[in-house]
Amino acid sequence: MITVLCLIAIAVGAAVFYVRPLWGLAALVAALPFERIGGFALNPAAGYPVVQPAQLVGAALVAAVAARLITRREHWQLSPTGWRRPSAVWWLVGLAAIAAVSAALIPYRQVWIDFVSGLFVMTLCLAVAQTAAAALNDNSEAARRRFFKLLLYGLFISAAAVCLFGLYQFVGDLLGLPVSLTGLRPQYTKAVFAFPRIQSTALEPLYFANYLLLPLVVSLAAFITTKRRYFLGLFGLIAITFTLTVSRGAVLGAVVALIILFMALRNSLNRKLWLRLGAATLVIAVLVAGGLGIVSLTNPSQGSKAVTTFVGLFGANFNQTGTLTDRLVAQRQAWDIFLEKPLIGHGVGGYTWRVLNYPAARTGGERIIVNNEPLELLTEVGVLGTLAYLGFLVTLLWGGLRAGLRASDPERRAWLVGLTAAIIAIWIQYLSFSGFFIVHIWVTYGLLLGFISAKTREDQTA
Repeated sequence: MITVLCLIAIAVGAAVFYVRPLWGLAALVAALPFERIGGFALNPAAGYPVVQPAQLVGAALVAAVAARLITRREHWQLSPTGWRRPSAVWWLVGLAAIAAVSAALIPYRQVWIDFVSGLFVMTLCLAVAQTAAAALNDNSEAARRRFFKLLLYGLFISAAAVCLFGLYQFVGDLLGLPVSLTGLRPQYTKAVFAFPRIQSTALEPLYFANYLLLPLVVSLAAFITTKRRYFLGLFGLIAITFTLTVSRGAVLGAVVALIILFMALRNSLNRKLWLRLGAATLVIAVLVAGGLGIVSLTNPSQGSKAVTTFVGLFGANFNQTGTLTDRLVAQRQAWDIFLEKPLIGHGVGGYTWRVLNYPAARTGGERIIVNNEPLELLTEVGVLGTLAYLGFLVTLLWGGLRAGLRASDPERRAWLVGLTAAIIAIWIQYLSFSGFFIVHIWVTYGLLLGFISAKTREDQTA
């Protein structure tokens, strides 16, 4: 019954998005953070497979874009040549082809299911890029403004909502609310570190932090280029929530992204902006410290432990945790598995089934990851597939940076530079976790691909 309802929802969404594709893009971006809270199992008894709202909206958008292209309602915008209409498309096609060959050589059905899942997120990336590029290439200035408006609403209303819910989780757990009300998993409550780690709607704090890198970096880029103060307010809200996820890999990625942002947008910075950014940073630091200070009010005996633990996790104890040891063990195992099939790997998702000794894997819902995406890519799609993925990524980032530095429109420039820096941050954190099918990452790729595939205003008036 649930499967039928999902198919009906996809069909209805596709019909709506066929007429209003930008609604589909905005709805998809808004649905990105809803993973654990908002997701549901198609088979409630087994708890698997879990479907996220973004996957349903994404499937509807893919269907709508395909229908619009087939009926010639719009033309293909992602010409796979040159830097501005990047060869990133060909790299992606190459990755899909290598993954298909790899899956065909594995005698286990689940690998094919994972291949289809991987093909879906790659197709979704292209559908997002096509929708964004088509909107930006519209001859009407009003249409382009509408695109920016809907994209901003979709990203930031959703991000603000899940950040506010995350702050509720933090305060609620400190005040003793049960996990049934806060939505926190037991391992992320104050019982562990004396303060809760914000998880919000995601399965893990690190996944939530990885998603937040997108609105965090884009909001700051938009403030620098447009000088609109509400972007600074959004950045502050997201930064506070982001910090309290205590995801160290994400924080490291964010630092690198902000450095890139300031270097790329240095011509837009002035003394007044620096003062506002400095004041915002001070406020963020005070509010984070105040959040930890609430621990002393609710449980005086744990107050000093909370501060010491928080500072230690970002200081002397940065690499001294049990999770790091577990990751190193998994990575050594992954390297040995990679050496078994170094050219094309064990198929997308194949690391799980190789570790579980396919074809005698235990359950369809069991998932084991390497916690290092480059290494997981090597085990699953081999050297050839990894090179194709990296070719796609490098082409995308180079195109984004090049187009961002040349863009004259402030909003377009903010998105180009912001998305480029956000992807770099995501990949820095990707060194400490993995997962080929994460929707928000492929949507971020698609948005950047769409922006660099669109004609500039100068091209359109030439």
